[in-house]
Amino acid sequence: MKKVTAILALMTMFFMANSQVSNWVEGTVCSTCIVNSNNASNPKGGGNNQIMNGNGIVVNNYTHTACGLGYVQASKRLGRRNPLNGAVQPATFTITGIPPCAIIEKAWVYFGGVSNASTAVNVTIVNPNVQGGAYPAVFIGQHVNMCWGYQATRNYRADVTPQISGNGVYTISGIPTNPPTPGQDMNGATLLIVFRDPLQLFTGHIVIGDGCQVGIGGTQIGNIGGFTSCAASTSANAFYMVADMQNVGPFNMKMNNAVNNFVYPNGGQNWWDFVSGGATTSPVTAGQNTFPYGMSSGGDCYDIVVAGLYGEHNVTTA
Repeated sequence: MKKVTAILALMTMFFMANSQVSNWVEGTVCSTCIVNSNNASNPKGGGNNQIMNGNGIVVNNYTHTACGLGYVQASKRLGRRNPLNGAVQPATFTITGIPPCAIIEKAWVYFGGVSNASTAVNVTIVNPNVQGGAYPAVFIGQHVNMCWGYQATRNYRADVTPQISGNGVYTISGIPTNPPTPGQDMNGATLLIVFRDPLQLFTGHIVIGDGCQVGIGGTQIGNIGGFTSCAASTSANAFYMVADMQNVGPFNMKMNNAVNNFVYPNGGQNWWDFVSGGATTSPVTAGQNTFPYGMSSGGDCYDIVVAGLYGEHNVTTA
């Protein structure tokens, strides 16, 4: 009788385990996954996680201050692995909000996702004037696989500044997805443009940190420095680019704050997301020289590609 009871117990455990596996959704925390909650000052996971090189961390890539400085962006899901079903390339990215007299300061195409090996990527972009060019992407970091069965998570950026002509529809191609490229499936891309409007009297300041910091559920945090704010902001917003948020629950986020002060809700997540906290959540103080970033998920795996902060303050005139 004892043997029969033991056998029944083992069979129950086996079927329960199989049930857990069969119900697991790729890209989320599995029943046997170890949640990693890391401070980026001591990144863990992956084969090349060294401090300040973009692997397991996000670091300052760009900071700029100028009269009338601002930014715009357009983002799109591109990944083709099931069930992402992203846009087929060439994909369109519609830019609005650049003033007529603006001067383009800098522009990038950011992208990231799952990957079995680092690969050279040339991003082709065609502007609204039907002028195109190909630009090499810089590999900005890798970290652990974000629960998709690939070897790693890898992120890239391409400087496309010469191709920016203002508002309108841009087409972008060359970003690897699977299909048609085995072992490479980038979740999506963002065209981020920094501009300067000489007709404005306010001073704008932007800080953009990038890298690759993956959370297997849990919390990922860090601090980005390398700048100094010259005045308290009259308007500000912190922002992120994040890969693989899958609508399995809300994300609690730090928007230029030591504690979570923003919730990105379930239902609006798109596998590749540009998330902005809005002007009320992210005020910049005079002399501020670091800003905290971070987010938490109860059951999703995710990839922080960019953490940024923008602020503006009015210029006092005599």
